[in-house]
Amino acid sequence: MARRKPNLKNYPSTLEYRPAPRFPGYIVSEAGIIHRATHLDAEDLVETPSGSVRVRAAVKLSRYPAVKSRVKNGNRMVLLCIGGKYRAHRLACVVLEAWAGSKPENSMATPRDGDPANTLPANLEWTPKPPRKISDRWQKAVREAGVRRRLHDRAEIVRLRRQGLRIADIASRGISNATIFRALKAERELG
Repeated sequence: MARRKPNLKNYPSTLEYRPAPRFPGYIVSEAGIIHRATHLDAEDLVETPSGSVRVRAAVKLSRYPAVKSRVKNGNRMVLLCIGGKYRAHRLACVVLEAWAGSKPENSMATPRDGDPANTLPANLEWTPKPPRKISDRWQKAVREAGVRRRLHDRAEIVRLRRQGLRIADIASRGISNATIFRALKAERELG
């Protein structure tokens, strides 16, 4: 069976790549193409004066496809493996970390032209993350959950039961039956 010729149009050897700092084993091009670098030999990479690398053998890159990106909530996302676990990361962040430096604390990569598909490093900048907006309804639910969580204390449930309250009365305070039964069972087992 004849080997298929690689499509070299999609993998030009003129692209420069830089290693992704937080993602060892990956190299990122200025065009936003990410490759796993674990399959590349040292002689396949040529260092440039700017500190980036060029892949000498475009044929070799064409055998190993680039990491695919997908659009989620308007952002291009890529799945990268760190320590054997795949996690989704914003492509803009990965490109900007590789080409502009490490990510400042509590910031995000934002395109200057407003187009999230344009992930060229010249178009990206670090901007502070906006504060999280929490609605009044959500804050009320969190406060109520805190009150309920305090009641979930096993000693409190056991004390209420010893006072003669029925399980239904304890459950009416916002505690699930399963939590009540678990607390009472643990009390019986401990003695």
